[in-house]
Order: sequence, then structure tokens, then C-alpha cells
Amino acid sequence: MLCCTVVGNPAKVKASLQALQARKQANEFIIVSDTFDANIRKYSLSLTVKA
Repeated sequence: MLCCTVVGNPAKVKASLQALQARKQANEFIIVSDTFDANIRKYSLSLTVKA
């Protein structure tokens, strides 16, 4: 599902998620972080929430 991969700074992540939402007409997302360390995973997801 690399077509649905979002990577970048907060502004790019926000723009990419908005574009993905419009393209797929999604009303929700399932966010997955393939990071083993739980603290890093939480930090990564907190950055996504801020976007």
C-alpha cells in the first residue's frame, strides 16, 4: 500500500492526508507506524495528530 504512504514534515503530512482523503473519499484513517520502540511510535503518532 505504498500509494497510501505519508512521510514528511507536519505541513507535508497534513497536505498529503487531505489529498488522500479527497482521493479515497475516506471519513477515517488507520495510522500504522512500523517502529519497534513504543516510545518512538507514540512520538511519531503524536506528530501525525498535530498535523
